[in-house]
Amino acid sequence: MSQKSVYVGVALAALSLGACDDGGDESPVGPDAGIAEGIFAKPGEIRPSATDEQRAIFARGEAVAKKRFAPADGLGPKFNVTFCAACHEKPVFGGAAARYRDFFIHGQRTGEGTFFLSGDRAGILAAYDVDPDAPRPMPDPDANVFALRNPIPFFGVGLIAELPEDVILANADPDDADGDGISGRPNYDRGFVGRFGMKAQTVSIEGFIRGPLFNHVGLTSDPLTAELQDMLPVPSAAVDRVDALTVADGISQRGFHQAAAPAEPLTDDDDVADPELAPQDLFDLVSWSMLLAAPQPEPPTEQSERGRGVFADAGCAKCHVPSLVGPRGAIPLYSDLLLHDMGEANADGLTMGLAEPSEFRTALLWGVDAVGPYLHDGRADTLDEAIRLHGGEGAAARDAYVALAEDQRLDLLAFLDSLGTDDVVTEGLVPPEAPVLPVGAAGGPQFELLGDEVDLFVAGRRIFDRDRPIHEGTGPRFNGDSCRACHFDPVIGGAGPLDVNAMRNGTLGADG
Repeated sequence: MSQKSVYVGVALAALSLGACDDGGDESPVGPDAGIAEGIFAKPGEIRPSATDEQRAIFARGEAVAKKRFAPADGLGPKFNVTFCAACHEKPVFGGAAARYRDFFIHGQRTGEGTFFLSGDRAGILAAYDVDPDAPRPMPDPDANVFALRNPIPFFGVGLIAELPEDVILANADPDDADGDGISGRPNYDRGFVGRFGMKAQTVSIEGFIRGPLFNHVGLTSDPLTAELQDMLPVPSAAVDRVDALTVADGISQRGFHQAAAPAEPLTDDDDVADPELAPQDLFDLVSWSMLLAAPQPEPPTEQSERGRGVFADAGCAKCHVPSLVGPRGAIPLYSDLLLHDMGEANADGLTMGLAEPSEFRTALLWGVDAVGPYLHDGRADTLDEAIRLHGGEGAAARDAYVALAEDQRLDLLAFLDSLGTDDVVTEGLVPPEAPVLPVGAAGGPQFELLGDEVDLFVAGRRIFDRDRPIHEGTGPRFNGDSCRACHFDPVIGGAGPLDVNAMRNGTLGADG
């Protein structure tokens, strides 16, 4: 039996034992399971173990994440969104996003197979220009690779940053030495084991934030000083002071920078002085991300516990490893953080570091029920669909899932639903059981509601807010996937920031 198989078995046993524990930890899995204490909370909230000082920093960082940047602040000149949380709003700030926040990465693959990202924003295709008279940004005419991306959540990323490299590498089996059909391998960022991004192409949370700030918002920044890096909740100076790539094959650093900024100042050519994001704001934003709690698991039920067993028996846990052990204890992220070949049908055409087009990092499953759509490009509306779309190394587990009896599939899906966020799952952004706001308040009714008018108002708000999936008619071409997508500022039913502008086009004839 391989080291990987032993580790998965121990982790499953630990989590199962913890699920039956009646101890006093805030998590149902309990301290007896070896699960780290003080790491769980509702999605979007700070880790319970945070200090008073960290809570103050967290509040400041959340304010930066929600701030709508204007051209006078440094927005642009080209941009996709006007604030960080635009791509991380579902089900709460720090999460994922609906399809209207999807974006494209484009580049060129030569006849010899070499891949280059296009443009000066690491391949990100911009949707807007701050100059209202400028033409709509266009893709590189030489680009022949276009990859769609749906944003991923930030829950628990600070815990992932703390994981020792050898813990991640312990599950690597690049040559499938144990013959189980799973050949996970690490990606590398400047010689360090990658852990963030769809292809695990990034090791630094600071870089993971500075990159999208520049590529999507157009905000320039300088790397945090060594002093500020040492003050982060997860000190990261050892990573971010390294500029030279040290992996043996000497791959160019450029391939790593789609979702991360190099450890150097970023500049642009607008009229706002660089850096446009103040060092203190960057520190607060990075700290906020690091302090986001892991989603609180639900109390186990008979059905979810049956589903836990089905999950293991179907082979899901070979890649979705239940936990990895960090300095605080076991972290139940349900991922090995390694690259796996998901088959040609899922390939995106992009090479990032060592990751080939069909290789992706194993998706984390904590809080998974609330962060759809699923897969790297959001092609799956539901978890059932996402499982059925697994290919490559995931094909055996997919086939096992498809072969299950219907009640067993429902048990497995119930187990996935139990991994956190059940109390915040919503069809849009309005929280479950959200009250009707006062009469005359923004987002509230114009007049007092009587009788069944309250129910009608709530039902209408739900329809207005609801993300409409592809299988219910969204597309094939679209700008928003809900009414709320363009009307959420400052509340649901309001207006929209610059990043939901629509452009009408037509032809002006000679006769006017």
